[in-house]
Amino acid sequence: MVVLSAGMMLAPMAFAQSYVLTGINFPGASFTSPIAINKLGVIVGAYQDSGGNSHGFSYSSGTSTSIDVPGAIHTEAWGINDLSQIVGWYINPDFTVDGFILSGGSFTTLDTGTEYTIATGINNSGQVVGEFRGHGEPGVHGASGGAEPF
Repeated sequence: MVVLSAGMMLAPMAFAQSYVLTGINFPGASFTSPIAINKLGVIVGAYQDSGGNSHGFSYSSGTSTSIDVPGAIHTEAWGINDLSQIVGWYINPDFTVDGFILSGGSFTTLDTGTEYTIATGINNSGQVVGEFRGHGEPGVHGASGGAEPF
């Protein structure tokens, strides 16, 4: 027990719980980076294949699924809500960067018309958070949006 000089007592320090670590490796990947998890235990992130190409992925109950925005040359998944809506970002063939929402198997592009837009999280109401940078601007701006993203 620790006593503060003002006479208040602090509760005893709680002991850490023990955890079991489970490796998550996308099949055939040279590296796998889990980034977010929802309350259902579904994990999203990014992996690099043996050819050096980056893809998003989801992982649930031992099953890995690749996530690739159609036409993209690079995709990463950065957030997932409890409705399994996934957000992230991708690189287009012209090297512009846009965010995305993947919901019910359909992609929605988040394009602010700026240098790049990245979606990093989504809540259960469908509100998205992320960042963007304007063309030639120094620094990055935070963003959030709902039914009309950003």
